[in-house]
Amino acid sequence: ELPEVIIMAREQGPQRPELRKMAAEVFLTMSATEKGRRALSSEGAVEILLRWTGDIDDVAVNSFGCLVNISADLLEERMELMIENKAVGRIFEVVFASECTAQKRDSALMLLANLTTMEQGAREALQLGQQ
Repeated sequence: ELPEVIIMAREQGPQRPELRKMAAEVFLTMSATEKGRRALSSEGAVEILLRWTGDIDDVAVNSFGCLVNISADLLEERMELMIENKAVGRIFEVVFASECTAQKRDSALMLLANLTTMEQGAREALQLGQQ
Protein backbone atom coordinates (compact mmCIF):
# COMPACT_ATOMS: atom_id res chain seq x y z
CA GLU A 1 0.00 0.00 0.00
CA LEU A 2 0.95 3.63 -0.52
CA PRO A 3 1.84 4.57 3.08
CA GLU A 4 4.34 1.71 3.28
CA VAL A 5 5.96 2.70 -0.02
CA ILE A 6 6.22 6.32 1.14
CA ILE A 7 7.78 5.30 4.46
CA MET A 8 10.25 3.03 2.69
CA ALA A 9 11.08 5.75 0.15
CA ARG A 10 11.60 8.33 2.89
CA GLU A 11 13.73 6.10 5.13
CA GLN A 12 15.70 3.97 2.67
CA GLY A 13 15.46 5.96 -0.57
CA PRO A 14 18.47 8.20 0.05
CA GLN A 15 20.84 5.21 0.17
CA ARG A 16 19.12 2.97 -2.40
CA PRO A 17 18.71 4.24 -5.97
CA GLU A 18 16.94 1.03 -7.05
CA LEU A 19 14.30 1.65 -4.36
CA ARG A 20 13.82 5.24 -5.59
CA LYS A 21 13.37 3.95 -9.14
CA MET A 22 10.81 1.35 -8.05
CA ALA A 23 8.92 3.81 -5.84
CA ALA A 24 8.85 6.47 -8.58
CA GLU A 25 7.35 3.89 -10.95
CA VAL A 26 4.72 2.93 -8.35
CA PHE A 27 3.88 6.59 -7.71
CA LEU A 28 3.61 7.31 -11.45
CA THR A 29 1.24 4.38 -11.95
CA MET A 30 -0.88 5.51 -9.00
CA SER A 31 -1.05 9.06 -10.34
CA ALA A 32 -3.00 7.82 -13.37
CA THR A 33 -6.23 7.80 -11.33
CA GLU A 34 -7.94 10.53 -9.32
CA LYS A 35 -7.95 8.29 -6.25
CA GLY A 36 -4.20 7.76 -6.63
CA ARG A 37 -3.50 11.47 -7.15
CA ARG A 38 -5.53 12.31 -4.06
CA ALA A 39 -3.66 9.73 -1.99
CA LEU A 40 -0.23 10.82 -3.23
CA SER A 41 -0.88 14.47 -2.45
CA SER A 42 -2.33 13.78 1.00
CA GLU A 43 0.20 11.12 2.11
CA GLY A 44 3.36 13.20 1.71
CA ALA A 45 4.62 11.88 -1.62
CA VAL A 46 4.86 15.34 -3.21
CA GLU A 47 7.83 16.34 -1.04
CA ILE A 48 9.65 13.11 -1.86
CA LEU A 49 8.93 13.43 -5.58
CA LEU A 50 10.19 17.01 -5.65
CA ARG A 51 13.43 15.88 -4.02
CA TRP A 52 13.82 13.13 -6.61
CA THR A 53 13.46 15.48 -9.61
CA GLY A 54 17.23 16.00 -9.60
CA ASP A 55 17.97 12.26 -9.46
CA ILE A 56 19.04 9.92 -12.27
CA ASP A 57 16.81 10.13 -15.33
CA ASP A 58 14.69 7.04 -14.58
CA VAL A 59 13.77 8.43 -11.17
CA ALA A 60 13.57 12.12 -12.12
CA VAL A 61 11.42 11.70 -15.22
CA ASN A 62 8.95 9.43 -13.41
CA SER A 63 8.89 11.87 -10.47
CA PHE A 64 8.16 14.80 -12.78
CA GLY A 65 5.53 12.72 -14.60
CA CYS A 66 3.81 11.93 -11.34
CA LEU A 67 3.88 15.60 -10.28
CA VAL A 68 2.48 16.61 -13.67
CA ASN A 69 -0.38 14.15 -13.18
CA ILE A 70 -1.05 15.34 -9.62
CA SER A 71 -1.16 18.96 -10.80
CA ALA A 72 -3.07 18.26 -14.04
CA ASP A 73 -6.46 18.50 -12.36
CA LEU A 74 -5.52 22.10 -11.50
CA LEU A 75 -6.89 21.67 -7.99
CA GLU A 76 -5.80 24.63 -5.94
CA GLU A 77 -4.80 22.68 -2.82
CA ARG A 78 -2.48 20.39 -4.79
CA MET A 79 -0.92 23.25 -6.72
CA GLU A 80 -0.42 25.24 -3.52
CA LEU A 81 1.21 22.23 -1.88
CA MET A 82 3.75 22.05 -4.70
CA ILE A 83 4.35 25.80 -4.72
CA GLU A 84 4.80 25.85 -0.93
CA ASN A 85 7.38 23.08 -1.34
CA LYS A 86 9.33 25.25 -3.79
CA ALA A 87 8.44 23.26 -6.92
CA VAL A 88 8.98 26.24 -9.23
CA GLY A 89 12.49 26.83 -7.90
CA ARG A 90 13.23 23.13 -8.14
CA ILE A 91 12.15 23.12 -11.79
CA PHE A 92 14.52 25.99 -12.56
CA GLU A 93 17.38 24.22 -10.75
CA VAL A 94 16.85 21.03 -12.75
CA VAL A 95 16.36 22.72 -16.12
CA PHE A 96 19.46 24.89 -15.81
CA ALA A 97 21.72 22.14 -14.45
CA SER A 98 24.47 21.19 -16.88
CA GLU A 99 23.54 17.50 -16.70
CA CYS A 100 19.85 18.07 -17.50
CA THR A 101 18.74 15.75 -20.29
CA ALA A 102 16.08 16.61 -22.86
CA GLN A 103 13.66 14.12 -21.32
CA LYS A 104 14.12 15.58 -17.83
CA ARG A 105 13.80 19.16 -19.18
CA ASP A 106 10.60 18.36 -21.09
CA SER A 107 9.03 16.73 -18.01
CA ALA A 108 10.04 19.68 -15.83
CA LEU A 109 8.55 22.20 -18.24
CA MET A 110 5.24 20.30 -18.34
CA LEU A 111 5.04 20.69 -14.56
CA LEU A 112 5.96 24.38 -14.84
CA ALA A 113 3.14 24.86 -17.37
CA ASN A 114 0.64 23.43 -14.87
CA LEU A 115 1.96 25.39 -11.89
CA THR A 116 2.00 28.72 -13.72
CA THR A 117 -1.75 28.53 -14.31
CA MET A 118 -1.96 29.77 -10.71
CA GLU A 119 -1.02 33.37 -10.03
CA GLN A 120 1.47 32.43 -7.28
CA GLY A 121 3.19 29.90 -9.54
CA ALA A 122 3.45 32.42 -12.38
CA ARG A 123 4.78 35.08 -10.01
CA GLU A 124 7.48 32.74 -8.70
CA ALA A 125 8.48 31.70 -12.22
CA LEU A 126 8.80 35.33 -13.29
CA GLN A 127 10.88 36.23 -10.24
CA LEU A 128 13.21 33.25 -10.70
CA GLY A 129 13.47 33.88 -14.43
CA GLN A 130 14.75 37.41 -13.80
CA GLN A 131 17.59 36.27 -11.53
